[in-house]
Amino acid sequence: MRHYTIEYHTQNTYEAVVKEGHFELMITPCNSEIQQLEKMEFNHSLQGQFFFSQSKYNFETLHIRTERAFTQFELKFRALVKKASNNINVWNGLSPEAESQLLTDTDFFIHHQPFLSPTVLTQLSSQHIPDDLQRQNHENIGTYLNRLNGQLVKHLQYQVGETTPQTTAQEALAKGKGVCQDFSHLMIGILRTQKIPARYVSGYLYGLQNHEEAQLHAWVEAWIPELGWKAFDPANQLMEDEHYIKIAHGRDYADCQPIKGVLKTQGNHQTNYTISVKTSFNDPFYTQQQQQQQNQIRRKQLC
Repeated sequence: MRHYTIEYHTQNTYEAVVKEGHFELMITPCNSEIQQLEKMEFNHSLQGQFFFSQSKYNFETLHIRTERAFTQFELKFRALVKKASNNINVWNGLSPEAESQLLTDTDFFIHHQPFLSPTVLTQLSSQHIPDDLQRQNHENIGTYLNRLNGQLVKHLQYQVGETTPQTTAQEALAKGKGVCQDFSHLMIGILRTQKIPARYVSGYLYGLQNHEEAQLHAWVEAWIPELGWKAFDPANQLMEDEHYIKIAHGRDYADCQPIKGVLKTQGNHQTNYTISVKTSFNDPFYTQQQQQQQNQIRRKQLC
């Protein structure tokens, strides 16, 4: 079990006055069987109301709304997260033929339809997918996923500045360059053409990134019959472990966009943000939380 302190700071400066604004932020780590959000706090520069809602796939979204004019929006967010090791077993004991039969079942398709259907960002033509990225007839799905997770780097070089959030999997493959988001869209697109459910995951990554810039990370969850969802990081050729802190999943980046807004303004804007993910031991935010928990336990024992 690991404890992490996450700090997210964003500052948006607008060329013209914003007369009214509504921001949506999907930056809160989720709760699951292996991950627990223990504490969070945030503050922002706008004098307006805020509330939380659930996204389409039931992940927490922070809304900040104001009707007062502003030219700058700043938000500081901090969270304490506990993460356990994940079971990375991908072998279900089924034959490749049995797995393929399950993938073609009508009820299976209906149940997983959102993560089997192509989207604008993940759509691929099967004839454009290189042969070495296709599943072979003799391959179990787990074997194939491991191979694909390590093989995308032969076709996609990690390089910042070559793509945007609107770049499609097909465009990234043709360009041969991209970032974690493009690796994820490409892997998802390849899997969906072969009837393997796949979904886009956004989150934070501690310590193992090959790339130095601080940013939110993206990876992929794929469905393996009998085992369920398993997470793969094709940008780093790794499987999810306790260093990965999940925020949300969806069909593609559009479902997991960290910040978006509806603004009444004109002109351009500039965004600067920093993200820090560190182990919590000796961090004041963590020690304060531990002390509060201990005090609560003592009070219960005295009652």
